[in-house]
Amino acid sequence: MKTLYLLRHAKAVQGIKHAWDPADDRNRTLTPGGLGDATAVGAWFARKGIRPGLALVSDATRTVETWQHLSAAADMQVPARFTPELYLASPQQIIDLIQQVGDSFTSLLIIGHNPGLEELVGAALNTSALASSQYEGSWSECAPALLEWKVRSFR
Repeated sequence: MKTLYLLRHAKAVQGIKHAWDPADDRNRTLTPGGLGDATAVGAWFARKGIRPGLALVSDATRTVETWQHLSAAADMQVPARFTPELYLASPQQIIDLIQQVGDSFTSLLIIGHNPGLEELVGAALNTSALASSQYEGSWSECAPALLEWKVRSFR
């Protein structure tokens, strides 16, 4: 049995520029509330005994900070890969990354962004929302049709 967790990053500050700028967006940090939310998610992981085998984290500042606060609050010593391909990834790009994980991990946490996460889950995901799904099979066989999601909000 495999368990997949998809977490939308915690609340980030607004971009500084008036026009959308990818560099500005990628470097946005978490708000004080977002830091608290990421810590709350980590505390929940600790209470539930959730310890993913691997975390794939977008390399955007807000996702990295979400991971840092979550993993500290959960006291998780989980390997993390900071993955540029997760920045604003489409559902298919997320699935492609999952399929490359390898079966030595039975659970996987992905911290990323909308709209790709929402589109993959098929439900609205506010900041710090967590979607989880369990299924039989290898990561290389993972496909949206095999995933039935449960969503939990922390905001």
